[in-house]
Amino acid sequence: FTIKFKEQENNKIKVLSALEQKIMIDYLYESKYEDEVIRNMILFNFGAGLRLGETLALTWNDISFKTKILRVNKQLQKIKVNGEWIDKIVITKTSKSNREIPLPDKTIKLLKTIKNDKEINKMNLVFYNFDNGDYITNKRPAKNLHAICKKLHLADIDYHGTRHCYATRLFEAGVQIKTVQKLLGHADIKTTMNIYTHVMSDV
Repeated sequence: FTIKFKEQENNKIKVLSALEQKIMIDYLYESKYEDEVIRNMILFNFGAGLRLGETLALTWNDISFKTKILRVNKQLQKIKVNGEWIDKIVITKTSKSNREIPLPDKTIKLLKTIKNDKEINKMNLVFYNFDNGDYITNKRPAKNLHAICKKLHLADIDYHGTRHCYATRLFEAGVQIKTVQKLLGHADIKTTMNIYTHVMSDV
């Protein structure tokens, strides 16, 4: 399978190959990466495909370990109040962004480890700043990912790139584009098609 991405604003969407993704995952599991919460976010999103704001807004109430389902219904955004930018939880971008995502066993195992490893913070967030219990700053995941990609000599991706990896692995597994649209929370299937322009079999 080869997946070609449409260029947007003259920038090609960057995605890891299946092998590159495995190299990164193995590194994160085996190296005890120093920024633990970002390590967990990266590993999580390879199996969930969320937007960064959706990930940062996740609470434990959004995850059912019994059904292995993740419910996406909110996001973290920066909003301006009295001339100052503050973090605020808001509803998702569109009604289609409200969705349920089945999580693979490895992601469920990771989440159980996270929940058992630390006390739940005051906001019940899945991913939060261990120093003060507050939200993760939105630049922190990208900074870490760029450093990891450079160290491992991989294609340079940001956090949204892990979402593209999630979608790409689905297409490689033969999942239909309508299903991918629903899992990604795109309001219109044309959005999915515009990003993932061609999915072609080499055989």
